[in-house]
Order: sequence, then C-alpha cells, then structure tokens
Amino acid sequence: MQKFRWKTLNQEGQTITGEMYAGSQAEAGQKLLLTYPYVLELKPVFQWKLGLGRRRNLTDLERETLYRQLAILLEGGIPILRAVHVLGLGKSQKLQDLCQALEQDLQAGFSLSQTLQKHWQQAGSLAPKLVAAGEESGKVPETLQGLADFYGEQRENKKAVIQACMYPGLVFLLSLCIALYFAWAILPIFMDVYQLMRLEPTPLLVGVLNLRNLAAEYPPLVFLFLAGLGWCGTQLLQGKGGFWHKLPILASLYHDLWEVRYSRLLSLLLASGLTLDKALTAAGAILPEEKLRTVSRQLEQEVIAGMSLHGASENHPQFFGSLTREFIAIGEESGKLPEMLGEAAALMEKELRSRLKNLKTLLEPCLLLLLAGGSAALLYLVLSPMYTIMNRLPAQF
Repeated sequence: MQKFRWKTLNQEGQTITGEMYAGSQAEAGQKLLLTYPYVLELKPVFQWKLGLGRRRNLTDLERETLYRQLAILLEGGIPILRAVHVLGLGKSQKLQDLCQALEQDLQAGFSLSQTLQKHWQQAGSLAPKLVAAGEESGKVPETLQGLADFYGEQRENKKAVIQACMYPGLVFLLSLCIALYFAWAILPIFMDVYQLMRLEPTPLLVGVLNLRNLAAEYPPLVFLFLAGLGWCGTQLLQGKGGFWHKLPILASLYHDLWEVRYSRLLSLLLASGLTLDKALTAAGAILPEEKLRTVSRQLEQEVIAGMSLHGASENHPQFFGSLTREFIAIGEESGKLPEMLGEAAALMEKELRSRLKNLKTLLEPCLLLLLAGGSAALLYLVLSPMYTIMNRLPAQF
C-alpha cells in the first residue's frame, strides 16, 4: 500500500487536503471522486518520508494496546469501522497510519482479517489468521483480547531475558572499554619506561602495542573492527550465531522460552476456533529453527493421521516437556485442550523467569571474580618486566 497526499474541492468550493493509502494512484483517485467532485492534486509520499519499512512495524507494546483497545470497543457494541477510526485518533503516528489504512480497506468492503492480511508487517503475522478464525466462530472480541494478552506476555518474557543479560553485558562492555583505554593510552607510557630502563617487554605486550600502532596509523581499520563486532553481536542477539543457545545452561532456557511461546500460541489458536491441524501449522511458523519447525510439521502429520496430540507429543519428548505433555493429556480427556495448554504455558513461564533470576544472581559474583582476575593478570603482564630489575638489585649491591 502506497501513501498519497491529496487536495480536493468540495461542492461548496472549499479546499480540503489529507492523506490516504491506496494500491495505486488511479485507485486513490477513484476513491476521492466518490466523495469529492474535483481532485486538484494527488501525489505519492516518497518512501524516504515514510521511513524504512522495518521502522514502521509496530512494537509488541503497540500491538498489545491496539488489539486490547479494539477488543474493548467491539465488546461495547461499537461498529468495527468506527472503532478503527477512534483508535486512529491516538498520538502514535504509526498507529494513525495503520488505522487509516485499515479504515479505508474496511470502507472498500474488506473484512477485518483481510485488511490485517494486507498490512501484516505492521499488524503482525498472527493477527490475520486469528481474526479470520474469530470471524468464523463469532468471537472476534475474545480473539483480539487473547491476541493482546499474547503480545503482552511475549513482551514481559523479552523484558525478563533483557534484564538477565543486562548486568553481564554491562560488565563485559566495561571490561572492553578498560582494556581498550589501557592499550591506547597507558601501554605506550609503560613501553617508554621499559625502553629507558632497558627492559625487555613480554611478547604479548609487544603484540598489543603493534596492534595499537596499526590502528593509529590506519583509523578505518578501527571502524571496520567495531562494525564487525557490532554485526556479530546483532547476529547473536537475533539467534543467528548458531552456538550460544546450544551451550549447556542456555540451551535449556532457550528451549523452554520457545516452548512457552509455542504452547501459548497454540492455545490461542485453538480458542479462536481453528482446528488442531491448522493451529499446529500456524504455531509452527513462529519457531526460529528448521529443526523445531520440522518437529511441528511431524506433529501435524501425525494428528492428521488420527493420532491424539498427546500421543504425537510422546513421540517427540525433546519438543514438549513432561509438564506440557501431561497437561495436553488432561486437556484432551476433559475437552479443554486450549485452557490446559494456556495453564501449562503460564506455569512454565513462571519457572523460566525464576531460573533467569537465579542465573543472574549466580553470574554476578562470577563476573566480578572474572573482572578481578583479568585486572590482576593485566597488572602482572605490565609489571612483570619490573620484576627482572628488582631481582637484580641485591646482586648489584
């Protein structure tokens, strides 16, 4: 959808301006002529004025707010078109743009799920499928409320992970800054002292000094190094490093985090009215690794073949934990599978946050000891040449 800025004349001869979304300039002109007799100006807003596409995506908090408020308005009996218009009056420019585009599509006769599908990058890939199921079952407000809860809980999980990683990250950054400052400003002074005292520095100090001189002579290398370091950090945070989430302690936390998200989403999809096989397909799309997505597809195939979800999950114990499998069995026996999946996700989420908090508590003294050990090793490397001359002093006297 392209954004257009327009200027028209109404029947009283007054000039009216505004902005709208349309698939093409011709489509935008046809929409305007349905309301105004004369179109004076119609031009697209260039992409650089809109910002990069990724910047226009809504955050989890904005999506949670949008769907929760929309659910409240619909539960209050307000028509969908008016509800979307009201939400577009907020202060967030991204929400204003999205709601304006949704309103125009709704006026053109599209359903809410179809309009969300057209703007899935901003609205989220889950919203169209869930809302479509809610429209079929007549539970659109309940589905939107569940979608808002999903984004809210996902946001809280991200916050817990970030808080657990913040202290180690700050310690690592501080250590890196101290090491760089030492190599850049302090080490040359010591090397001059060693030269005056005719002391032989260690090979490690000589190598660090050579790197420092190389960086001083070719500054672009420093920027390339920092850019590469930032890129590697971004890849690791996005899970593309391929090894950090396979470490012994982190692997279990990583698996539990995605099991919570998968179980909660599967619960939400089933509660919205989707069949189990379709819910498994939609839930598997959020998984980050091909290995996990393959297991999800195998679960779907076994369910289609007539096996119960509990029976299929027993064939893949590495995918669902024992607690989740037990809740699945109870849910299938009682006919309350969505509720039981949600309960299992809630219990696992509490346990996951507790483990993250304990891990953070354990890491704090370990990192302090590591920082102290690194400082001691640095002092030893710097002062070790001094020991040579100090050992010679008694012999000279």
